Amino acid sequence: MKIWIEDTPETLAAEVAAYIAGYIRRHPGALMCFAAGDTPLQMLARLVQMQAQGEVDLASARYVGLDEWQGIGYETKGSCCQVMRDCFYTPAAIPEERMLLWNGKAEEPQAECARVDAWIERCGGIGLALLGVGMNGHIGFNEPGAPVQPACQVVALDAVTATVGRKYFGGAECPSHGMTIGLPRLLQADEAMLMATGAKKAPVMRKALCEPVSAETPASQLQRHPKLTVCLDRAVWENL
Repeated sequence: MKIWIEDTPETLAAEVAAYIAGYIRRHPGALMCFAAGDTPLQMLARLVQMQAQGEVDLASARYVGLDEWQGIGYETKGSCCQVMRDCFYTPAAIPEERMLLWNGKAEEPQAECARVDAWIERCGGIGLALLGVGMNGHIGFNEPGAPVQPACQVVALDAVTATVGRKYFGGAECPSHGMTIGLPRLLQADEAMLMATGAKKAPVMRKALCEPVSAETPASQLQRHPKLTVCLDRAVWENL
């Protein structure tokens, strides 16, 4: 495990973006998996800026969504596909054939999981996964205590996820289930980056990094990844 510390969320976002741009340049065609939460947004904006400056060709990579709220789609502000399309895929001009986003409104969620799994297999597995961590330690929608499936899965969302998630929907109630790439699949990524900013994330990052691996803190499973980089701002680091 490598731990990377920057003074502010802004400098962390810039440095992580520079690293990811370098990865894309070194591995054209690699499959990238980016979390759609608040933490990576500055990093995604920086990647788009770097492309505009000719520093990286983001369309040379391929992409897969990490997760999605079940029952909603792009038309719902706060859905993962809405965030990723509006904040990254559209500004970066990523062709449709280079990305796969979850269909949260799929009538057969298990079939949708199989579709995402098939895309990952077709792309040769995930090259780099950039992940955030929830206040309850979830990664994607791999929730505390949820059964661990080898690939993609449908998960009943934890009460903390449902409460915190209201911020994405203007305070409205969240869907009760989510669809996600499973932790075992994420652990097979060539590289994983876990990004956290703000002092409020320190307690859960302490559990994830400093305590034994536990099903109650899904992020702790990343301790098992052979090439994990933990990316923190100083507010997290000084409160661990």
